[in-house]
Amino acid sequence: GYGRREPAEPENTNARIYISGLPPDVTEKELQETFGGLGTVARKKQKRGYPDQWPYKINIYTDERGKCKGDAVLTFEDPNAAATAPNFFNNQNLRPNDDSTKMAVQMAEQKEAPSGGGG
Repeated sequence: GYGRREPAEPENTNARIYISGLPPDVTEKELQETFGGLGTVARKKQKRGYPDQWPYKINIYTDERGKCKGDAVLTFEDPNAAATAPNFFNNQNLRPNDDSTKMAVQMAEQKEAPSGGGG
């Protein structure tokens, strides 16, 4: 019934979201501030430095010249935040009142680690 929350299944640990429709000059900080309002953005653990200085797990895809292709993958600490993000942010503007920054947000596909070596 309603109200009861099922315990999270192990496979529901996908905390990554795929964002497209981003402006070419988007920054990790901008994405972190936008999506961080919904849940804590995960950080890449480093061997040195303080945890609050570790880089965020935000991957903005760029072409060979380093120009943003308009899409990115962002990882939350909490899979529930990732599951909620498309409802909140899909078809929303990254920058308020700027329709050229309308985003498409979905859960990122969970890729299994590739086995074996490649060329």
